[in-house]
Amino acid sequence: MPITENPNRSKFWPVAAAFGILLFAADPARADQIADIYRRLMNDPRNVALNLQYAAAAEKAGKLKWALPAYERALSADPGNHEAQSGIDRITQRLQAEADRP
Repeated sequence: MPITENPNRSKFWPVAAAFGILLFAADPARADQIADIYRRLMNDPRNVALNLQYAAAAEKAGKLKWALPAYERALSADPGNHEAQSGIDRITQRLQAEADRP
């Protein structure tokens, strides 16, 4: 199925494509793992487990602005999810600290 047939795919494709390219250069095995998670996520964007996997991988790669929306999607689908809330809190604090640096 072409990317344009699934309206949910268009929201995430540019970020994931860039993420995959950057990871491929640094670690081909990690890039394959991220690409696999991303493909599955595009077919089920509200899947809590997949969003948490993607967020954790993005956060580990230092891509905080990519991890945050995945944690937010997970929390939106499962409002009581402590892992998602912790991820949001952690990333928000880190992004704020980066913004506060001179």
